[in-house]
Amino acid sequence: MAQNRARVQPVVAGGKGRSVSIERNPSILGMRTKSELVDYVDSLFAQEGSAQQLGVDAAKLRALIERVSRHYKQNPYHNFHHAADTVNTIGWMITRPVLRVKLPVYRRFLLMLTALIHDIEHPGHNNQWEVQTQSPLAKKYDNEAVLEKHSYKVTVEILADPAYDLFLPFGKKKAQAWLRIIEQLVLATDFALHQQFMDEFRAYLANHSHDFSDPDFLGWIERALLKAADIANTSKPFPEAMVWGRRVMMEFWSQGVLEKKHNFPVGPLNDPETVKLNAAQAGFIRFAAMELFELLSEVEPGLEEMVENLRTNLELYEEKARRGDGLFE
Repeated sequence: MAQNRARVQPVVAGGKGRSVSIERNPSILGMRTKSELVDYVDSLFAQEGSAQQLGVDAAKLRALIERVSRHYKQNPYHNFHHAADTVNTIGWMITRPVLRVKLPVYRRFLLMLTALIHDIEHPGHNNQWEVQTQSPLAKKYDNEAVLEKHSYKVTVEILADPAYDLFLPFGKKKAQAWLRIIEQLVLATDFALHQQFMDEFRAYLANHSHDFSDPDFLGWIERALLKAADIANTSKPFPEAMVWGRRVMMEFWSQGVLEKKHNFPVGPLNDPETVKLNAAQAGFIRFAAMELFELLSEVEPGLEEMVENLRTNLELYEEKARRGDGLFE
């Protein structure tokens, strides 16, 4: 534990040309307490540097991180460890050579902030469960992007409190524009729309120049970056990727048990009697994660490390699946 604390001391980033020291694969799951995670996330904002460059109130940012941490639930996967991991990943990604220089400072800050809040109050099951059970949230949001819209709403409510309002010094007009960007980023993480996003993202990159001064290009890249950070557990070194994979499968299987109990259609990854971890994770990498990271690495070659890890992990998962290894080997 002492080693973790030593690693998370803030290293303040300077101007665009200065390097930062965000670690690619820290032992986030080894951080046992909420306060340790809050300390770590606070240090990530300091290391990435955009908050300081904008003049964001450091004490208020720290207070916001602590407040947000209290809204995350104790799910196997969608918990504050996942939030901290997503902040770490997005911070590492946007400090690669191209993105560090090309992304506007305020857009980097909004990516960091959205990574922090994107799954706030996630209940540990997906939107389909909300829709099938006709939950109050599903009714409130007309069965569309239910959990993502709820996370955004909770975030807006927190930021409305002057104790946590990071945008107040920037004026109402800018605050409203920044909230719209956060909303679009959060909504992009609705995985029901993943294939549609990929088809449109692929087509956009094929038919447009990589012009960071173009707001449309920025929007596409930022949504893709947040989506990638959200599922980047698959790109970690294999032993750690497996731990995260087990956690997400635990949520799927728990939902599958409930779906069977209530005679609902069982989600494709949710049946604990038929869905095996190795095959499920291999399929997710092959059909959902790989192309997203490959496309992003065309824009930022510094992300190729993540692509290589995905390829290695895919081979290892497929090998274990062929051998018929059990769920948790």
